[in-house]
Formats: sequence, C-alpha cells, structure tokens
Amino acid sequence: MLLRVQGARLKPLRPPGGVLVTAVASGLKHTLALTAAGALLGLGGNEYGQLGLAASVEEFATLQPVALPGDARAAQVACGECFSFVTTTAGALLACGANGYGQLGLGAALAGVGKKVHGLRWVALPDTALAAQVACHTYHA
Repeated sequence: MLLRVQGARLKPLRPPGGVLVTAVASGLKHTLALTAAGALLGLGGNEYGQLGLAASVEEFATLQPVALPGDARAAQVACGECFSFVTTTAGALLACGANGYGQLGLGAALAGVGKKVHGLRWVALPDTALAAQVACHTYHA
C-alpha cells in the first residue's frame, strides 16, 4: 500500500484502476511507483522534471501515469534528491530531472548548474552494456 503524509497522518493512496504496484522509490519531494505491467506512476514535485512528466506542471498531488518512450517497459526505478532513473526490461536506462552535476549521464550539453531534463531520456550505455540495476543518492547515481 502506498501512503502519503497529510498533516500528522498517513493517508492511503490508491493507484488508478486497481493497478498492482510492485516497487516504490522516493526522492526529496517526489515518488515513482512501478507496476506489475512495467508501467510507471509518479507523484509529488516535478520542478526539475524528476517525475518524467511535462515541464509545465511543478507538482502532482495524485498518482499520474508517466509515459515511457517507445514500447519500453520499466523494470526498476531509483530516485535521487531531484532526479530519477528507470531501467527497462530490455536492459536500457532512462533518466530525468535535475542534472546540475551531470548525474544523469546524458552528456555535457544537458549538464550544468540549473539544467533540468523533463521527460524520460535514453542514457547511452557503453557498447553491449545492459542496465540491470540502478541506485541513486542525493546528487549522484
């Protein structure tokens, strides 16, 4: 069961349509939930694009579906302070959110102070490498 702090109480969150959530990751002000079908749901802050959603909305109080590019299915999710990573069932890696330290691994053009990446982006992996797991901390993954 997903819980959200409301005042001094925890309030249950119900995923839309009775979806089964199999994993949850949280950053400073955002949460991503992985479903059994490989879909992604997001909630909370999106100021830096950390939910993988459009730049025009800074915060969501309810779970929102997060579009994965192409026919990708999420396998694992990890959140840093204001950024997120998703591994796919095909072994690819996706990233979004704050990229002030280049922590998203998307190249120098998208890195630097104040850089924000809205929407999930493919991370280039070396040669035949596959992403099996990802972990995040405050400013690095």
